[in-house]
Amino acid sequence: MSSPPDAGAADGDGGEASNGPLRFASLGSGSGGNGTVVGYGDSLVLIDCGFGLKDAWARLTRLGVAPEQLTAILVTHEHTDHASGVTALAHRFRKPVHLPTARFEHCRNWTPPSPTHF
Repeated sequence: MSSPPDAGAADGDGGEASNGPLRFASLGSGSGGNGTVVGYGDSLVLIDCGFGLKDAWARLTRLGVAPEQLTAILVTHEHTDHASGVTALAHRFRKPVHLPTARFEHCRNWTPPSPTHF
């Protein structure tokens, strides 16, 4: 994922933050699936994954991101266009998933690697 121009992240001296600029790129947005990669420093988080495993993998690859590089997956809500690919991606690449517990009653029997619920 190429870095965008400095978006004003400053360390107090008017320079770039010590972890570099915030980076983000969309995997896609629409009723067929949603996903956004956000990077800061060494962290690379996928926000939502409404794509199947092969499709998500291909979309990440086009951005220059290997799924193994992801730090975690964050799910905003349970609509299929935001969450349908989360289970497969998290299991295949052993990634923790962060999701709001109250919104994911139907996921009680699924335990992704190192889940965090908020």
